Amino acid sequence: MGRISADIPDELEKKLRFKTIERFGGKKGDLSRAVEEAVRTWIIKRISRREIESKFAL
Repeated sequence: MGRISADIPDELEKKLRFKTIERFGGKKGDLSRAVEEAVRTWIIKRISRREIESKFAL
């Protein structure tokens, strides 16, 4: 399993932690789970956009 270290604004970190607890309950590993979900969503969104642009020559 890989490890990534990133700096994000304090307010974004607070929102991430709050939403993680709200969604997953705040158990050990939940923050990693939330970040993994966010990264997967971001990648899927970018792949989909690229595929659409290439198909329709936007």
